[in-house]
Amino acid sequence: MSTRSGAAGADAHHPARHPGRSAPATLALALAAATVLSACATPSGDIASPTTEAAAPTPSGVPTESAAPGSIPPESRYDLGCDDLVPASLVGDVFAAPVEATDPLVTASSAGIALPRMTSIIAVGGLACEWSNGEPYNSRYGANPAHVGLLVTVVPPQAGGWSDTAVRFGMPATATSCGGWSCTATQVASGAWVQAQAMDGSGEPDPTAFGRVVDAAVAAIDAASPPGPQATTGSAIPGDCQAVVPDAVVESVTGVADVVETSWAGGWSEWAEAKTIAGDRGCLWLRADADEVVVGTDWVRGGRWAYDRIADGGGLMQAGSDLGLDLVAPDLAVLRCDPADGHCAVDLLIGADWVQVSAPDEAVTVAIASEIASNLAG
Repeated sequence: MSTRSGAAGADAHHPARHPGRSAPATLALALAAATVLSACATPSGDIASPTTEAAAPTPSGVPTESAAPGSIPPESRYDLGCDDLVPASLVGDVFAAPVEATDPLVTASSAGIALPRMTSIIAVGGLACEWSNGEPYNSRYGANPAHVGLLVTVVPPQAGGWSDTAVRFGMPATATSCGGWSCTATQVASGAWVQAQAMDGSGEPDPTAFGRVVDAAVAAIDAASPPGPQATTGSAIPGDCQAVVPDAVVESVTGVADVVETSWAGGWSEWAEAKTIAGDRGCLWLRADADEVVVGTDWVRGGRWAYDRIADGGGLMQAGSDLGLDLVAPDLAVLRCDPADGHCAVDLLIGADWVQVSAPDEAVTVAIASEIASNLAG
């Protein structure tokens, strides 16, 4: 069975190898509420009358099939590819082991069921470029000693400036640090937030070569600026968590007498900033009497493309099962559970959006996902 969200008949994906890892760290997301905008266009001229004529086939004789909403990937606001951002010759000097261009979304998803943090950077027209040995790695799950790789991300500047949280933390701030298995750097290039991280579980990345990579990325963004305009993303996800699923429903489904709805907490980063820009803040419900997660949601507005990209790349960690949930194709609900920590997630592909519901209990995960699916699909 295929759990890709596109047309029927796609090959079933295969779960990637699961690395040893620590328990998930708390995801840092934005606190700012996002407002969902909808626009209705009024047609001009006469309305065409219905027709019973069959659509003309393509020249090959195969009828055309319209793309599912949200399945077209967003375009970068920069006229740059990853090879333009950092030449491959510079990347090879950072590590003793060979690396090649890889998909950071697949690398992150191969490490665990959590939605990849870098997805929102791409969604807002930024860049996320990786060169690695293909071993799984996701910072949410801690280090993987088998992973060797370089990740360079660029969040385009915003017309209204960075978020209040970023400003409060003094970010982005120019800094470079190397030690142990990694080198990290933050730079500002023509107003953009440029972040680079090199990880080498078998030894230390070359600091000098890493510095040349960072300089090249900054120079490329400076030369390519200004970026194109921010694209508008269609989404049916409400801006209020209570509209996603009310506290009363969470309490009824979970049997927890009193829950508190909040946002994911923690520090700040370039991917957290991108989630703020995109309105991908997610929701979290805790026990009122304990710092214990009951259920959480994460999402990418208009992000069906990201789920399909990961599925096509073989990066959906753990085989998924189609739940149905009375959804009509191409909408989809896929259950995946992680045997390492017992957490489960349901990936909802509804309209253009990718919504992920996760909880320590499978029954709770499915029940809350069913409520959200009903709200979004209705």
